Amino acid sequence: PAQAFFGMGLTSVALPQGLKKIGEGAFSGCSALTSIVIPDSVTEIGNSAFNSCINLTYIELPNSLESIDEYAFADCYQLSKIHLSANLEEIGKYAFASCPNLKSITLSARLRDISGFNAFLHSDSLESIYLRAPIPPAYSDDQMSEYKNLSIYVPKESYELYLSSNDWVLWRDYFKPYDYGDLSEFKPEYFSSDFSKNMLIDTFQMATIGD
Repeated sequence: PAQAFFGMGLTSVALPQGLKKIGEGAFSGCSALTSIVIPDSVTEIGNSAFNSCINLTYIELPNSLESIDEYAFADCYQLSKIHLSANLEEIGKYAFASCPNLKSITLSARLRDISGFNAFLHSDSLESIYLRAPIPPAYSDDQMSEYKNLSIYVPKESYELYLSSNDWVLWRDYFKPYDYGDLSEFKPEYFSSDFSKNMLIDTFQMATIGD
């Protein structure tokens, strides 16, 4: 339920199997919370679920997770590294904003929609983002932090596709090709390496903006 444990003095949490969603603001303001284990039944983390958990240093995210909503982990000052669910498809605005110690994040190969890098706004210590999706995820970006040492590692075989995407034009200088191995299982059926550059971009836009 929403705000179920809001502001409580919890230090660690292990949530029960069978839980599908962590509700809006469920653990928001739990300033003593340092770690939480989320069961592999959870598919969604709601808005501001862990907002302002200022001492949260560790979180284990399950492969069942499909979406992280707005502000879910914003203002988690002690988070330094996150490896996100292999099945994660959507990340909401400001989901990891103002996490000043966050240095590395690995994103799902299935990621289709990220609300711009304002998802990481003011997380200015970011050094590496491992973006595994073979098709560039759709996103909108209305704010941009200063990332002095950031590298964004995109799949080697999709490097030109990322460079050609208008959505990612602000980030071209951060891209570095990286060999993630075979990601063919994560490509939609309509994707073909035989497409021209323009057709690839058109296909990408239909895939990520359409129904």
